[in-house]
Amino acid sequence: MVTLVGIEDSGFMNIMASLELPENTTALVLGCGFGRKNPSFQKYFDFFKENKNIPCVLDADIFYYKEILNLLTERGNFVLTPHPKEFSALLENCGFGKFSVQEIVEKRIELIKLFCGKFKDSVLVLKGAVVLIGAWSKKEGRVKIYLNPYGKNSLAKGGTGDILSGLIASLLAQGYDCVNAAVTASLAHSFASEKVKNNFALTPQLLIEKISEL
Repeated sequence: MVTLVGIEDSGFMNIMASLELPENTTALVLGCGFGRKNPSFQKYFDFFKENKNIPCVLDADIFYYKEILNLLTERGNFVLTPHPKEFSALLENCGFGKFSVQEIVEKRIELIKLFCGKFKDSVLVLKGAVVLIGAWSKKEGRVKIYLNPYGKNSLAKGGTGDILSGLIASLLAQGYDCVNAAVTASLAHSFASEKVKNNFALTPQLLIEKISEL
């Protein structure tokens, strides 16, 4: 069961809405449409700190909050899904320094290893033409990076990233671990987009329909 939190009525595809988090929450997505100055952000951050067993996908505006450093330091069980510009903000807020989008594109693997080496209990999904998924491997004692080369230009359209976040969260709610949820969702996201022949015709709603056909 999906619930949009923070509003009284979603008005979208009959999805349930609530001003508060449901008591039986099993996975969360935070950041999509959240805004960079949301007065309620501390409430959600406190919820994460008190419920460390609940996995969460962090996306979009959430990377611009400086408080994200304390959140990632205090707990793991996160999947972060930034695009390069958001990753730039995330790196700066986490104390790694300032990087331009161009630098991030050129040093993607190096920066993913740097980030995942510090936050070993979280998984990073760096969106782009080739999606890179980084995660610390306790067994191997190093950061492992998975590449998804099946993306299409149409997935750069607004709203498609929100669907990826939702896919990951749905798998987390079903018991997938963070790495498998990220990898599986990323592939499903890409394969569904290939079912639409015309890149310009892909809309978030159509992408959802194509995912159901996989």
